[in-house]
Amino acid sequence: MYSLIKSQLLNPLYDTYSVLIATTKYISFYKSELLTRLALPCVLFMMFAFIGQYYNIHPLASTLVLIILLMKTAMVIHRVFILGPEAVPKYGIDKFNKRELNYVSLQVLSILVIMIVPILILTITSNILTVDDWPNNAVEQSISLFQWVAYYLVARASLLFPAVSIDKKLTLRQAWVASSQYKLLLFSTVALIPFVITSLAKFLLSDVNLHWLSMAMFLIVTMYTVAILSIVYKRIDDEISLSKDDAIH
Repeated sequence: MYSLIKSQLLNPLYDTYSVLIATTKYISFYKSELLTRLALPCVLFMMFAFIGQYYNIHPLASTLVLIILLMKTAMVIHRVFILGPEAVPKYGIDKFNKRELNYVSLQVLSILVIMIVPILILTITSNILTVDDWPNNAVEQSISLFQWVAYYLVARASLLFPAVSIDKKLTLRQAWVASSQYKLLLFSTVALIPFVITSLAKFLLSDVNLHWLSMAMFLIVTMYTVAILSIVYKRIDDEISLSKDDAIH
């Protein structure tokens, strides 16, 4: 029994470690192609982040533009890592088509899940327990705790992002079933590692109150997370053939 528990704990840790190593190697191998194709989307992202902060622009419009630019950077990474640099225009910007619309839709849905699920769970819990009797800050702490449930759900469905990026048909049910064997790997790489990196960066930069630096950190962490997810997708696809319906039904 101990050996079984040990293997169940160590295998995801080893898988996560090997994915991080593979991601680093891919970034190093494609560094020139990534730099060329990500430069313009990243510059535009930082420019609009600056404009949205210091000029009178509606927050919704500014957020939508940033989401679209994040989508562009993410799709560049997914396509370069999975299909190769030739699958992406030289400067990373292409016309907005159905692929981009589907990716943005997934982004928005993920944000809504992360926002709504904790509140929904808290609402259900408050109907069972009396919230008025809770200690101070218990509600805020509960929402933070329940957010990890939302992160888990998004991580389980995250295979949809690279699939959409390379025009591969993958339903939510197929992504959920395919990720069932890789729950800890996806959760650690898509949710836990970005959280740790972001928390560490915020701690180190706690005395620096610069909006552009926070946005740059967010962009870097997001791109690294996308790169990791691309490697995880490739690994899962190699092992269970996501392109074959019978493998994930």
